[in-house]
Amino acid sequence: MELLLIKIVVSALTVLGLALIAEHMEPRLAGVLSAFPLGAAIVLYFLGLENGPAFVAEAAVYATAGLGAALVLVFAYHHAIRLFPRHDRWFAPLAGVAGFLSAAAVLKPFSFNLTAAVAVPVVTAVVLAARFRPIGNAARPIREPLKLQAHAGRAALTTLMVLLITGIAAAVGPSWAGLFAAFPVSMFPFLIIMHLTYGPDHARTIVKNFNLGIGALVTYMAVAALAYPRWGVNPGTLAALASAVVYLFLFSQFRRYLQPGEEKGIPGG
Repeated sequence: MELLLIKIVVSALTVLGLALIAEHMEPRLAGVLSAFPLGAAIVLYFLGLENGPAFVAEAAVYATAGLGAALVLVFAYHHAIRLFPRHDRWFAPLAGVAGFLSAAAVLKPFSFNLTAAVAVPVVTAVVLAARFRPIGNAARPIREPLKLQAHAGRAALTTLMVLLITGIAAAVGPSWAGLFAAFPVSMFPFLIIMHLTYGPDHARTIVKNFNLGIGALVTYMAVAALAYPRWGVNPGTLAALASAVVYLFLFSQFRRYLQPGEEKGIPGG
């Protein structure tokens, strides 16, 4: 009961904190920030506490490969916005979930080592970057901040997903648990709320920049897979988080050298 309460409190507070920060950023930066492995860190951490370092280390390998499914989710979300412009608020989230589950089912039969697992999201991100490049970055929201109900709804949805994934882990084993851990439990509710509140252009901006920032999640998962069996859950989590912070710092420095026109595009691409 105590661990359940900790899961609820940690998940809700983490999501609310990210939401409050992202709300004051440009959608482009919010999209990159949404790729920071907060949700994944929470899921893997509790998987480790409940099932041990060996279990979560194997799960982290599959979670790394599963990030390819997370990218399929955002691609399906974006594609549904284009196909169903009049009903995109309904079809896009459904298409995203269907895309993730389909991709995860394709990945499940494979036996991954860490190198192969890293290759899955990296190759997927490179392919999708070409598809997402024409998408323009929406301007900073000019409406009033998101209401408390929106933040509470996002926190509740994220918490429920964390509880579900960690709750079924022992029954489904490390491969399925790892693939489910790759589901963007923090980003997905944020994407939906931004879509409902500010419209499809903001949602597409989040999608595009989540794809660009996915390296933070890949870095986190890969380091976690290596660190958990060697150092245990707590030090392994800290090492993985530190590596993700370093990645995002280096990534932000690299983007400063991009040509000014490289970040521009045609909205609605």
